[in-house]
Amino acid sequence: MNNILIVACGEFGATLKAGRKLGELVSGAVIEGKEKRDIKEYDIIVLGTNIRFNKFNKRFFKWLKAVKKADKPLYIYICGAEIEAQESHIQRMREEAPFANDIRYVWGELDASKAKRFKKYAIESFIEGRKKDGLSKPRILDKEIRELAASIKE
Repeated sequence: MNNILIVACGEFGATLKAGRKLGELVSGAVIEGKEKRDIKEYDIIVLGTNIRFNKFNKRFFKWLKAVKKADKPLYIYICGAEIEAQESHIQRMREEAPFANDIRYVWGELDASKAKRFKKYAIESFIEGRKKDGLSKPRILDKEIRELAASIKE
């Protein structure tokens, strides 16, 4: 059995929530991106990142650099607010991490309650805009998490 580390680099909880769901499926240790761990102790690394204002999380890139240096198998999941941008986000991630074994867009959840000032306003406005446009509110895609878990177990 592989020793798996799942690092959730998010801001408002959706990336961690998705990481925990994945961790249950693969029996992986789940930590937040601001925590420290020695990746040499793990066989497989899974990095999760959120997307805010079309940018991947800054902590994600620190972990990505460490994983590349350690030459560990890498799997990535992305939490974003727009399912319509799924393919472009995956493509951008393939450019950032061409050595990743698998990259999945698991969508995400938006919760303005943990945000402050401008970010809170931006999240609330985004949700309202999607509603007005008849688009779904973001949610974590369990199917994508299950498929990523299957890929990790292979």
